[in-house]
Amino acid sequence: MLKSLMFFGVAMAMLCLPGVLQAQEATPEASPYRLYRHEIGIGASIPFNSDRGAVLLYKHRLGKVQEKEQRTYQWSLRCMLTHAQNDYNFQFTEGMIADTFFQRRLTGTNREYDLGIGIERQQMRNRWRFYYGADLLFGWSNRPVDVDHLAIIEGQPEILLRQSQAEYTAWRTGGSGFAGVQWFFAGRWSLGTEISMSAWLEQTQSNAIIDNGYTSNTLEFSFWIPRLLYLSHHFGG
Repeated sequence: MLKSLMFFGVAMAMLCLPGVLQAQEATPEASPYRLYRHEIGIGASIPFNSDRGAVLLYKHRLGKVQEKEQRTYQWSLRCMLTHAQNDYNFQFTEGMIADTFFQRRLTGTNREYDLGIGIERQQMRNRWRFYYGADLLFGWSNRPVDVDHLAIIEGQPEILLRQSQAEYTAWRTGGSGFAGVQWFFAGRWSLGTEISMSAWLEQTQSNAIIDNGYTSNTLEFSFWIPRLLYLSHHFGG
């Protein structure tokens, strides 16, 4: 809970940062195409395992605003940081002897940290900005696990044989292509959303299911609708 509050505290501080920078830098009050140099956004995202979390997004123009075939556009570097936290409760059967089932119950809190770094092309039409691009994805997950070892006989209360602790850790890396739209509802403020198709390789290490531990590697593909919902502030001419 404290980490989530700190995350949102940092996000709000960064949203206030443009006002400080604008006081130090002489820039136009508004861009006629709303293709600003900087953008800071906060919102909700879908990290790599489809659990929703909080997101902090920053975009920075690369080069100058360009015109081509009566269309105005720009390229931007983007960085997206995501934090997600959720409780879980998972139970499975290890084996059976006579009429007794032996099970494990895993409980704990899962914490995830994800980073995306990429590039996007932006084009403005009235109050709408359309964009598309690609990014590299990096992530890390950690689950301290409490393990209850149970014996269950049909028709009787479960018997707690013993308790232990285990660890679950996962690293992932991959890439995605995305497309999105933003609506400028007031001056330099916009609401945005995007969809994404992603692929990533995840390596997992854990001793929660097997006492001596195991390591697994999985390749996964996902299509997210939506991937991201966010509120942004734009600044810099």
